[in-house]
Amino acid sequence: HSACGARDIAGHGATAPLAAQGYHLAERATTDLTGGFSLPNLTPGTYSVTVTTNGHTVPLAGLTVAAGTSTDNLGLTFQTLYGTVVDANGTARPGAAVALTDAVNGTTWQTAANATGNFSFTPVLPGDYTLSASLGENAALPTYVTVGVSAVLQNLTLLPQGRVTGSTQIYGVSLPYATIQFQDTTQAYMVATVTSDASGAYSIALPAGDWNVYGRAYQGMNLYATLGRITVRQGQTTAYDADFTAGAAVSGPVNTEGPDGHPPRPRGLR
Repeated sequence: HSACGARDIAGHGATAPLAAQGYHLAERATTDLTGGFSLPNLTPGTYSVTVTTNGHTVPLAGLTVAAGTSTDNLGLTFQTLYGTVVDANGTARPGAAVALTDAVNGTTWQTAANATGNFSFTPVLPGDYTLSASLGENAALPTYVTVGVSAVLQNLTLLPQGRVTGSTQIYGVSLPYATIQFQDTTQAYMVATVTSDASGAYSIALPAGDWNVYGRAYQGMNLYATLGRITVRQGQTTAYDADFTAGAAVSGPVNTEGPDGHPPRPRGLR
């Protein structure tokens, strides 16, 4: 047996659990460097099959096992993620560095836009990824994409960029692995996220302009939050330390008067 992609790329190191349909029986195998695996002494019947590789679990079609020895290849479905890198005027930008990062395990693949600004990644397993691009002092905001059962088209727009570096802290004490978000003040849909490292330090490239900064973090059962605002300038590095302080919960009713003139009716606010 072997675990291969739909276009015959060997899936070495994959785990393939098989669960019998209709009664309690489960078997598991791990593929070798060629993508091959073996499950001896299987009871004949129909099995549900999933394959786990690189942090992704992919369900496959049912497998029917007959008496005797048989050979069955497990086809992993993968897709292509492709697009074009352009600047703010819509002009293609050849040579832009494009990076695809797996949201599950942090693995990053890189490629360069060709002479017409086009790029592609294949094979890409179903799952969630972050796509980004840069060229000189221009960069595209990281874009979150979900790969499913068909090819994914995602274009990227380069904008003049600067860099923000600093640390995440609680009352001046380093706060490692805290996540903060930057939201463009003029285009609310433009949001970039960064997580600090083990020392509480972070660095992120952002398009030039004004950004709101916010984040939440828990220490045990205690909630801490940070709010701020920065200006990013093209080609420059801006220092910004995100200081988290004790958060507060706000609750209470919101009153509104009905169109029939009746007294205000309370509505929950969360």
